[in-house]
Amino acid sequence: MDRLRVETLGPLRAWAGPTEIALGPPKQRAVFAVLALSEGSLVSRDELVDHLWGPTPPATAVGSVHTYVSGLRRALAGPAGDALVSTGTGYALRLDPDRLDVRAVEQLAARAGSAREGDPVAAVAACEQALACWRPGAVLGGLPGPFAVEFRAWAADLRLRLLMERAELLLELDRPNGVADELRLHVAAHPYDERLRALLITALHRSGRTADALAQYQDLRRLLAEDLGIDPSAELRELNSSILSENGRIRTTADRALRAVATEPVCPAQLPCSVGAFTGRDDEVRRVLAASVPADREGRTTAGIMTVVGPGGVGKTALAVHCAHQSAGAYPDGQLYLNLGGFDPRQSPRSPADALHHLLASLNVADIPADQEQRAALWRSVVREKRLLIVLDNAESAEQVERLLPGAGPSFTLVTSRNRLSGLTMRYAARRVVLSPFGPRASLDLLTAVLGPARVRAELPAARRIAELCDGLPLALRIASEQLAAGSSPRLCDLVADLEDPRHRLDVLQIPDDELHSVRGALSCSYARLDAATAHAFRTLGLAPGADIRPEAAAARLGLPLPVTLTALRNLAAQHLLETTGRGFRMRELTRLYAEELSHRDEPPAESAAVTPLPRSRDVPRSAAEARHARAG
Repeated sequence: MDRLRVETLGPLRAWAGPTEIALGPPKQRAVFAVLALSEGSLVSRDELVDHLWGPTPPATAVGSVHTYVSGLRRALAGPAGDALVSTGTGYALRLDPDRLDVRAVEQLAARAGSAREGDPVAAVAACEQALACWRPGAVLGGLPGPFAVEFRAWAADLRLRLLMERAELLLELDRPNGVADELRLHVAAHPYDERLRALLITALHRSGRTADALAQYQDLRRLLAEDLGIDPSAELRELNSSILSENGRIRTTADRALRAVATEPVCPAQLPCSVGAFTGRDDEVRRVLAASVPADREGRTTAGIMTVVGPGGVGKTALAVHCAHQSAGAYPDGQLYLNLGGFDPRQSPRSPADALHHLLASLNVADIPADQEQRAALWRSVVREKRLLIVLDNAESAEQVERLLPGAGPSFTLVTSRNRLSGLTMRYAARRVVLSPFGPRASLDLLTAVLGPARVRAELPAARRIAELCDGLPLALRIASEQLAAGSSPRLCDLVADLEDPRHRLDVLQIPDDELHSVRGALSCSYARLDAATAHAFRTLGLAPGADIRPEAAAARLGLPLPVTLTALRNLAAQHLLETTGRGFRMRELTRLYAEELSHRDEPPAESAAVTPLPRSRDVPRSAAEARHARAG
């Protein structure tokens, strides 16, 4: 029997030697998680029922547990031998503690604690080794039941404690660089944690960002007063006072503006590298380039704003960066690039105050105010006469971007987002480019650019089928190309065979061990922004057999009034999970597969079983009255 190894700090996975074990459906996987984390201890059937269903299990719960255990025994029988043990009252999993990632983390945390006094460098290394055990994706992602919920909370607390322990050690070693940015990502999830906030304030101050440090204290003080009716701890108040004393008198807004000068005349050139083999967007490139160099009657460029919007993975950043590099010569005062993190699962969206600090610091402004509105006013003043090219990537909303826009002058701002950013269009006459997935010709051109003409010509029908199965989505096409280039699927026809099975197509369109670079990951970021009702509509509509969705048919399927259904459909279109058509809406196949996957995972069994396929558009009644009649019949 190969030794069993289990990972729980991310999606649940198990191996026997080099072979990964297919653990089955979500509740069966949840049983395995309970047994694995019990480390060989016997778990009774009643305990498993409690862990999976809580205090109100269905009458069939015990029988279901037996079914899940039988499924696990079959899965483990070949690679892991007799790892699963049954007794008259329960079950146990034979698993060495050193083969479970959680125990490795606990051992590393203990090592860090014991090394802290004598060897803080070794303690930092132990903390970093422990944190590296967390893998991309949610802890026990997709697993139901109270046990999984409690374990996620426990694992999140453990990770936060390790992050704070590492931060304390780095600050003790006088290595504050990067600490503040890492801690900032966790403040939104733990707004009342005073230890976390104290570490963030200290890291900001020691990194030369004293104004931000003081702003963090004021933010916490206001939050505690409004939500809990208490003041910050004595330790935090003392920390704030010491920073104020160290930096002397707080200057007025006018003082700050007078002293806001560049320390060195460094011209920012922050644009990231262009994507390799950029192709297929000739019309869109022409529109962006034309908008980036408008001239007024004096012959100088005037302030302009353009948004590039579209679904995840469609190539918005690639287009923006490509055009920015081509336009850079027209902006001698520099090019600024800022990822606003609006749809990044690794971090919270960047606040306007933090984004303004980055932009001002990029222009070498020496004294940045703590107040957000003061920063915005100073930013507009600094850039008023400059010719800057500003790329604001991955914006969450128009509100996140609004304070970052130059008030006037010759600068040009290019914003990308999955949202339509209608507020920028209405208030500031921003022009918009909407990106859609490629058509067949452009898809084939991208495959040719990456793989080479000879390889595509040799298997042209297979290349066309790959383009079709990738739905024309540039992200999917690049993932497919990478797999072909890396040799994981040496022939195009082999990759076609993998993609043809709709049950596994999303699994194929993923870079191994990198869930962020996947079609599923791109769609999940948009899905996470949906409210509960719209998310339910998305999952239900994913069970439709065709791409076209008429509002009347969707209302019939969802059992909702037509106006409510239209609101949900428009919300989905705003997140680019649906496309609008002349007669209704359309869901692309990869999106539909993701919605169907979520439906099987998240919808209650009785509800999922009751779902019937949506009729295709040609069978849909043409009026709301006909729709009601169809439902009644």
